[in-house]
Amino acid sequence: MPFVASTMRYYTTSEVAKICKVHRNTILSAIRKGVLRIHRTPGGHARISQEDLDEFIHRRSLPAVGHKATRRVLLVDDDPVFTQVTSTALANAGYSVRVAASGFEAGLLLSEFHPDIIVLDMMLPDIRGDAVCRRMRATPTLSETAILGVSSSSDRAQIDRLLKAGADDFLAKPFNYETLLARLSQLLNPIGAASRATGRQI
Repeated sequence: MPFVASTMRYYTTSEVAKICKVHRNTILSAIRKGVLRIHRTPGGHARISQEDLDEFIHRRSLPAVGHKATRRVLLVDDDPVFTQVTSTALANAGYSVRVAASGFEAGLLLSEFHPDIIVLDMMLPDIRGDAVCRRMRATPTLSETAILGVSSSSDRAQIDRLLKAGADDFLAKPFNYETLLARLSQLLNPIGAASRATGRQI
């Protein structure tokens, strides 16, 4: 894959080997087998993106050293303006983001992308948000994934239905993106958020 300049960090094979506490030959072998994806610089050098490294560490359960994995957000909403603006804001905040415009697309990305949290609209073209929540909570590999419901609707019954189906929290549109980032942080790190709120360690 060609190297594309961006704000994402890229690592050399030696840096990846050090982070994963394995010999560089192990990393080269993973690349040859297609287990670890690489990008090529204009000069032909191999580089591994932070996102691909996160995936490699996660799938192999490797003891990464000095490496903080990028949090993954799946944005499920059929409003293209909302998803474009929101995904840009999340990416600028350091999140790895994927977008799904329907429940069907969300199902595919849930198994491929393995998000840490889902920002889920209550009403999708092919399925209601509460149905998505129930299916996730009934799936062992997705049961602990954080879910933040969003909607421009203020229908209390719909919101309650979404929360009872398994959503962890709800945020009404339109919202301030600082509020969204704070809410994501609370859901992804509830213990740390509680510590900051109370001013003490938990």
